[in-house]
Amino acid sequence: MFREAVQAVRAGQRRRARDLLTRLIKTDANNADYWVWLSSAVDTEKEQIYCLQKALQIDPNSVHARRGLVMLGALTPEQANLPQGPTIDELATNAPARQATTQLQRAWASRRIQGLAGMAVVVVIAGGFGYWLVVNVVPGIFPPGSAAAITATPQPTATITVTPTETATPPGTPAKALACEPTGDIIASRPLAEYLCLPVTTPTSAVPTEQSARPEEAYQNVRFGYLDKNWDRVLQNADQAIKLYPDSPYPFFYLAEAHRAAGNPESLLQAEKNYTSALQKSPGFSAAYWGRGLTRLALSGSNTRRALDDFEEAIGASPPYLPAFLARADYYLINGEVDRAIEDLEAAQRLAPQDPRVLGQLANAYASAGDYEEALDTADAALEINPAEVLALFGRGRARIATGDSTGAQADLRLAVPYVLDTTAFGELFPAANAMNIRSRPQADALLAQCVVERQRGNPTIALSYINQALELRSAFPEGLVERGELLLSGGALEAAREDFNRAIGMLDRADTTNPVLIRAYVGNGQALLRADLPNGALSNFQAAARGAPGDYDVNLGLGLASLGIDQNVDAVNALTRALTAAEMGSQQADALIARAAAYRALRRYAEEATDLQTAFSLASQLQQPTVSARLTEVHDLITPTALPPSPVAATATATLRRTATPSATVTRSPAPARTATRTPTP
Repeated sequence: MFREAVQAVRAGQRRRARDLLTRLIKTDANNADYWVWLSSAVDTEKEQIYCLQKALQIDPNSVHARRGLVMLGALTPEQANLPQGPTIDELATNAPARQATTQLQRAWASRRIQGLAGMAVVVVIAGGFGYWLVVNVVPGIFPPGSAAAITATPQPTATITVTPTETATPPGTPAKALACEPTGDIIASRPLAEYLCLPVTTPTSAVPTEQSARPEEAYQNVRFGYLDKNWDRVLQNADQAIKLYPDSPYPFFYLAEAHRAAGNPESLLQAEKNYTSALQKSPGFSAAYWGRGLTRLALSGSNTRRALDDFEEAIGASPPYLPAFLARADYYLINGEVDRAIEDLEAAQRLAPQDPRVLGQLANAYASAGDYEEALDTADAALEINPAEVLALFGRGRARIATGDSTGAQADLRLAVPYVLDTTAFGELFPAANAMNIRSRPQADALLAQCVVERQRGNPTIALSYINQALELRSAFPEGLVERGELLLSGGALEAAREDFNRAIGMLDRADTTNPVLIRAYVGNGQALLRADLPNGALSNFQAAARGAPGDYDVNLGLGLASLGIDQNVDAVNALTRALTAAEMGSQQADALIARAAAYRALRRYAEEATDLQTAFSLASQLQQPTVSARLTEVHDLITPTALPPSPVAATATATLRRTATPSATVTRSPAPARTATRTPTP
């Protein structure tokens, strides 16, 4: 594979080279040659420096790495303590340098290389290895006190320090084009990047590795078993590895990870013990704090507070350990503390502004908080870096639902939801929720999102199947109950709809009158009661909804119709007038006008009834227009010609209207004082 990677570099196939070298590094992260060659297959200067510094940490005598760092300005020539410049023949033997020389001459001619024209050129980075390595893997790789000694004098620094910089994506930046559009079903056992014909990125989980490989077979079995997630291999060889190196934190860490992966209570207790042993050997081993925190979440009970303390220790490391930010934010999100989750994720973003995993989780948190514009912007920034970032797609899909983009939402959710629902992938996306075995909440949210998309697209049967699955996963799910109640109501299943609305109301805090889910539940229950010809019960539900949303169209239309049903006609006129003010569509205006016309009729205010009917006729649907027209014809006989607006169907230019026998019919009555009836919502 290494030979293939070298050939790909020489052929200029940077994406292929990057993919091959990344896979090689996953199996042996302590091979300096891999890092040197990888530097010819990545894009940014920051990644260039990282790869060459990594090579230098592994091999402090690497001349190629030191020369490259000098050319990138990360070291001075004095710090690098370089030997005499190579001859042309020596350069010819250096394949990575030979391949990159002309690129360097072109790209750096106007930069810092001008002062280093006589110096040999080394490997340059040209394609995205993954910023995650810089901010996530490195702090866990080398616990304090484990840095390699560099014999050159003066010593170049081999410790990588990430300096936070704000690098916002410019507005209007186009999304990175996908290599291909996926067809067929998405199966979560394959990485999403494969469906998009993109290189598979390094896993987001922390993968601490050691500076120098231990030669013993038992130790290598433990190390490579950990890297391959072959936990049986780790467990079978860990005791011998610990005997060989009792003062090293790594065999204890590898063994702890294997026990944590098992997940049963006995194994979790063993994992906690082994993480603690690793920390006793190296108190600054931030990855061990992170792993122990997840283990303690899985043990739950009084361990939860101690888990958060572990995350705090990892976050307080230098530099802060990003996986701990993500795990703690996930914990807050799963417990409904969205603001605290966002606070952690925004802090992580300041440390790693180009990390797609951080941006993706932040986008999803913004969507959970109802901050949809921020969710869209943040998701777009993540997907510009990595189009296969699942949580960015999930967050953007949810935000697109709220902004009315059902087509875009469907496209995003089709890619993301299979991974949210898959047990293995879920553990990578939601580490704290997975540790606490609370998969039902995010998974129910995913199914709810698909339900809403299908409902918006006019597929109620498919929508109902999704929400039924969500409620099977999570029965105490008010948002899902309200969504299903509305679907059942639209299908005429009034009793079943009322049952869902009432269950949702019972789960929600009724003192939180502005909760939009609670308002929807009251409105839905009121509409079901109206259709069941129970206006008194309907009125009490609409009044409860009005406490939180006094200007809402549906609330006021319901208040008007319920008041009309119990002959509180002045109240009906007032509520329907408010509904007209809130109406955003012509169909809404037509419904409110027709209802208010009925209230005016009950009050014998025929001229106002005729005016509302006349206006409603031009806005009404074809199904409503015959009824409006018939009522206009009737009202002609009840009012004087001077008070009557022209009818769209019955009136003609020469029509003579028959006067009513009762002159008092033309008198406009003063409205009675409005009555406000406060009722307890009827279940």
